[in-house]
Parts: sequence; structure tokens; C-alpha cells
Amino acid sequence: MDAIVLEIRDQIFDHLKSSKDPVSYTSISNRFLKEKKLSDPLLYLRKHLTNDARFFEVKSGKWILREHDYADSKLSDLKYCVFDLETTGGVPPLHRIIELGAVIVENGKITKEFSYLIKPDRPIPDYVEKLTGIKTKEAQAGEDCKKVLTDFLDFSKDCIFVAHNALFDVNFLSYEYKRLFDMDWSVDGLCTLKLSKHLVLDSDSHKLDILATHFGYEFEGRHRALGDAKVTGQLLLQLLSQLKIGDEITTLREISKFCILPKKNHFSKCMTNPDEIETLPNESGLVSFKGERGKKIYVKAFANIKEGIKDLVYEKVPCSRLMRKVIRKSVGIETKVEKSFLNSLLNANAFFHQRTRDKAIKTDNTINYFLKYFRHNAEEVLLTTRKLNDDAIYFGPFLNPSQLEYEGSKYFTLKDSSHRSFPPRSGVESVYASNEQSICRYADQNRGFCCLDASFVHAFLESTGKWRVLFFREGYLIKSKLFQLESMEQEATIDCFREIFKSYYIDRSLPEILGKLDASKEDEYNIILNWLSKYIYRKPKCFIFHLNEGRVLDLIASDFFDFIDQLFQN
Repeated sequence: MDAIVLEIRDQIFDHLKSSKDPVSYTSISNRFLKEKKLSDPLLYLRKHLTNDARFFEVKSGKWILREHDYADSKLSDLKYCVFDLETTGGVPPLHRIIELGAVIVENGKITKEFSYLIKPDRPIPDYVEKLTGIKTKEAQAGEDCKKVLTDFLDFSKDCIFVAHNALFDVNFLSYEYKRLFDMDWSVDGLCTLKLSKHLVLDSDSHKLDILATHFGYEFEGRHRALGDAKVTGQLLLQLLSQLKIGDEITTLREISKFCILPKKNHFSKCMTNPDEIETLPNESGLVSFKGERGKKIYVKAFANIKEGIKDLVYEKVPCSRLMRKVIRKSVGIETKVEKSFLNSLLNANAFFHQRTRDKAIKTDNTINYFLKYFRHNAEEVLLTTRKLNDDAIYFGPFLNPSQLEYEGSKYFTLKDSSHRSFPPRSGVESVYASNEQSICRYADQNRGFCCLDASFVHAFLESTGKWRVLFFREGYLIKSKLFQLESMEQEATIDCFREIFKSYYIDRSLPEILGKLDASKEDEYNIILNWLSKYIYRKPKCFIFHLNEGRVLDLIASDFFDFIDQLFQN
């Protein structure tokens, strides 16, 4: 805080001390803020006085001194409860307390101790485990939070609460009392961090471990609640002794500017909490992440919604920079169950290409790589970042070009292509010398990534008696059709399939069907091929029927009986 602002606040404090009645903001402004030439003095005062534990706005624009418990008591006569929290993270209720430690300081010494591990009902992130040494399994065997907080009220009765960086600890504890007991825990929390900045001017820093080194204190356990509370208790005694030197500051009221009051809205809203996560469905679907105004800022598909959200918010898996930003900006989530993970992926992709661009949350610009060659020219294989609507055969997408180059070097030889130029849209980055035999060997080892193997039918039960059938050709979604078998005659169903297969797999080429490719279709292709290679055999609810030219002709000739029986008996 600006030293000038602190000086003005001290002057206002002295002025209100001498006044019996509430003082208006105009009077305060005319007396102390003339030189600032403020356009809105009331807004300025609220900004700087609301967070100061000395002041209270009793009416709109009128201020008095806040009444504190034991305000006129001598500092040496008070009993202090010095406490510290260890938590799973910074924002409740997503994060929870895992340890509470405290000591009672009275008559110039530490007299009592209080320490409990607390069951957080959620995993502890790896970085917290490394920092504190508290493992998830160990914490889950701890005490119930409600019981510990009840016992803590008894332990701290008639005490002044003290913490180092009390802004966090007091507000976190206040939030938990409200969540668990619907109780307003409005206490004065004396902050040794703020007090040390005023009194210990010769220390390099005012962090607890630096101050401990400065005064020669030793931790029984750094980043453990009781160990930190004990050192903070020693620090408090040192700071109180320094206050006595001037013989002017003797009561709590005189140091109330170093106190912290809990605020109802201190913590920003978080997207979810452990209790809500447990109610999420164990099914494929979409999760919409919502910003402060309730607008969707991001949509993500999950093979299992509950487990996927757990992985994200409990940090079980590495999180991309994009997702970290999404989690930080989200204040809520909305889920939608889909009958198929692939459907979830495609619908998430549709969201990004239909919505107005959100500058705060940009889409993840992942680069995909492909190997491509043309049947009429098997002497060259190209490494490219683009899947075009042409007659080439593509292997991919691959996310790791280094791995792709390593695997490709087993079958192909890198050529010098510096003398050649390729259109910018082609995305060609390297050229390999090849032959038909090498391509066949590579294809045998990488069939799951070849566009020719990505012609299939994917079916799932959308609702009772209704089957959603998605038709794919060479990695592109070309047709989606809903079949209501209960109301359709078998012959009509066969005719429908015959028409779709004839039109989309025989009579027309893929470029004729797709026309000019847009960004959404290119992204769809990457999604479908990645899903085909990673998830096709992991989802028992999905029914996949692979196709090729010969099989399509056989199906048409056999009136689809085998196909329909296999498709709809699942």
C-alpha cells in the first residue's frame, strides 16, 4: 500500500477518534483529500477504508470507528490464539483444509497447543504433497473438518486470533465456518506479516522463514500447521516486545490497522467443488465452462465426465496452458451427456466454429502432422501439416513430428527438397524418397492411422427405439441419420441404407461430397482419426462397422441383411 495512503488513513483514524458522531465522506474529503482532486471521493474512501479493520461505514457515506472485542485492553493482558492452515490450494470450496495447528500465547509465553490432520474429501495435489509432506492417504485418515472446527472454537475462546499473512488464513477459515455451520465467523485477525513490515525494517523479506532466520527461530516442521504456528507465536512475542519500547502503543485499538476482518466475497468464485463433482455422470459427454456473466467460454468433451473433471481440477494429469486458463476464469460448469464419446468430440468442435470468438479464451492451436503420398507417384512421401481434399492417401494425424520422423526413417529416406517449392496451403515440410514396397510395409505397421481405413459406420442408441448412425468416409463425417426402427418397415430401412451407401460411397467422389473444406471439417478429420486410433476399442457402447469399396458393393448386393442384423442386434 502507498505510504501516503497509509498516512491519510492514520489521520482519518485520529479524526474519527475525536468525534462522537459519524463523519460524512464530504467532511473527510474536504479535510484530508483536497490535494487529490477526486472526481468521486466516496468511491475512493470505500476502496481504502472498507478493507481497514479500524473503520465502519455505519450509513451510506458516513464513517465511524469499528468496535473491536477487547479494543481497550492492554496488549500484555490479552490471550492470543496463533494459528496456521495447510490447504489443498487457494480457493474454497474446491480446495479444503488438510491441517489446522494453533498455540495459545499468554503472559509472554506459549502455553497450549492444538494440531489436527483434517480429512479433505478430495485428493491433495502433488505440489502440496511435496510442500507439506502430507499424502492424500494420510489426510483421508484424519479427523472430520466439522469436529476439528468445533474443537477449535473451544480452544480459542476469549482469544485474539493471529496468523502470518492472516488475510488468507482468516478468510479461508471464515469460509469453512459458513459452509459447514452457516455461521458468520467475524473475528479480528492480527496479521504478523503486516506488523513485521512496520516494525522489522532491517529484514530482507517478511516471509515467515526469512523472519525466523532473522530472529534465530527453528521450525519443528516447515509448512506444517503446528510448526508454522509455533514460529509465528515466537514472532508475535518479539513484535509485541518491540511495540512496548515506545510506551505509546499499549492497547489493541492502537494496532487495529494491522488486523484483518473476514470478507464474504474475498475469494473469487470457482467452477465447482468436491461435493458437486461426486454428482457428475460417469458417462461420455460435454462440459461447458461458464464465465462470470454465465456465457460459455469453453466446451470440452470427456469419455467419462466425472473422471475427466477430477483429472482436471484435482491435477491428476498434466494440464495444458489453455485449460489452466479456462479453469481459472470459470465460475461454473454445465454438463450434457452424449451417447457416444465421438459425438461429444464433434459437438465440442462445432461449438468452437459457431461461437463468437472469445478473446480471453482462445482455442488450442494444436498442429497435426501427416504423411501423404499419391498412388500414381509412390516414389515420394511428404510430411505435411495439412490434410487437403485431394486424391492423396494420408497417414495421421500425429501430434509429435519428432516421433513421426523417427518412425518414418525406418521406411523412407529424407530427400533434399531445397530446390523445390510447394504452395503455402499444402503445409509440406519435408520430402522422403520411397517406393511402393516401403509404403506397403509402413501401412501394415500403421493401419490405424491411414485415411483409407477410416471408412466406417458408427451407431449408438440415441433414445428408446432410435438409433443414430454416423457414416464416415476416409476420415470425414459425411452423413448423420436417425433411424426409428419400431416405426420403419424392414424394406424401407434397407432402401434407406442402399441409397446412402450408393450416393455417398459409390456414385460420388469424396471431393464432390465435401466441396471446399473449411476449418471445421479439417478439425473434424483430426478428431475422427485420433478417436479411431485411441478410443474405438475402449467404448463398449459404440458399434463400429468398417467399410471398403468391395464391402460396400457386397452389402448392396446382399440387401444389407447381414449388416442390419449385426448393427441393430447390439
